[in-house]
Amino acid sequence: MLLNFKKRFDDYESFGALFRQENRQLRKLNLWDKLWGLFFEIINTLLELFDIDIDDVIQKIISEHPNNQKLWAIMILLQQQDDNVA
Repeated sequence: MLLNFKKRFDDYESFGALFRQENRQLRKLNLWDKLWGLFFEIINTLLELFDIDIDDVIQKIISEHPNNQKLWAIMILLQQQDDNVA
């Protein structure tokens, strides 16, 4: 009976530690998402303030560096994946 109690206690404690770790990781990801969203809001606000077209900026970035074209293609594919999931 004591061994059974010890096993149950150890298992519950392990699950608790697992959930605490996952909770911390989730909070980190949520903070990162919020900061990334805030960054894009600031950029969009600045672009609107100075009346700059975002498509022109992206085109200029892509055209100046060939490797950026690959990155842009990956970003488009990821966006399409997100759209399909939602």
